[in-house]
Amino acid sequence: MKLHAEKMQDFKKRESGFSLVELMIALVIGLLIVLGAGQLFLTSKQSYNQMEALAERQEALRAITDLISLDIRTSSDITDNSADQSVLHMSYGSGVRENDPYCAGANKLNDVTYSFADQDLQVQVVCGSASSGGSLVNGIESMQFALDPSLSAAEGLFVKVEVTFPAIMSGEPVSKRKYSFMVARRNNILH
Repeated sequence: MKLHAEKMQDFKKRESGFSLVELMIALVIGLLIVLGAGQLFLTSKQSYNQMEALAERQEALRAITDLISLDIRTSSDITDNSADQSVLHMSYGSGVRENDPYCAGANKLNDVTYSFADQDLQVQVVCGSASSGGSLVNGIESMQFALDPSLSAAEGLFVKVEVTFPAIMSGEPVSKRKYSFMVARRNNILH
């Protein structure tokens, strides 16, 4: 019995827990796993934020091209009222855009003016004698409207629109943030 008690005591001494070295190794391994998971989370979050910003940029560009293109295509007369090409004014003849979504009731669309200031694209609409306006898209770095310089505003066939957005990622070149498109003035081409 005494022999059995000594063996039990030896067994309890050997199985009493982890040594300090074993605990430190386990802590280091656990810390590496937690740091790796944290780094993976941060990388995923940054990627998600960049994708969200690119989606917002794409949606802003889509809204700009859709709305401005419709207004330019159907205009009767276009003028660029500013030296820095940040204002585009369009007039519409009678019957050009009846039942226009800008105008309620029997009012006819007379004028649409786009202007860019303080990273904000504004639109001003005149329907009959009523005028209204507001912000169309904000968060734009720069925007320019260029008329065909060889022709008068009444005869010009194309309007070039350039939009530059702020950088999403540090070091993003301007060439990746600047978009330009040409819009044909349908009424002038067909006549």
